[in-house]
Amino acid sequence: MDDENKGKYRTTNVIISRAEHKPPQSFEVQSQMQEFIKKYNENRTILHSVELTSFVHIEFVKIHPFVDGNGRTSKILMNL
Repeated sequence: MDDENKGKYRTTNVIISRAEHKPPQSFEVQSQMQEFIKKYNENRTILHSVELTSFVHIEFVKIHPFVDGNGRTSKILMNL
């Protein structure tokens, strides 16, 4: 990833190769990430750890908030 995009939500639309899912448009990323974090905080003490881990991975990858490294980042988040 280039220095310009490191640590920032994407500002361009992306396509996930070999996937039917279409990530949200770039202008939707900020609000979807806020909703993701809200849902995580609401459920982190309610859900079983396996359910919470699945939620984090699926929802994060669906949002695809970065230009690159979303899969790797979701794997890191799953281990927190």
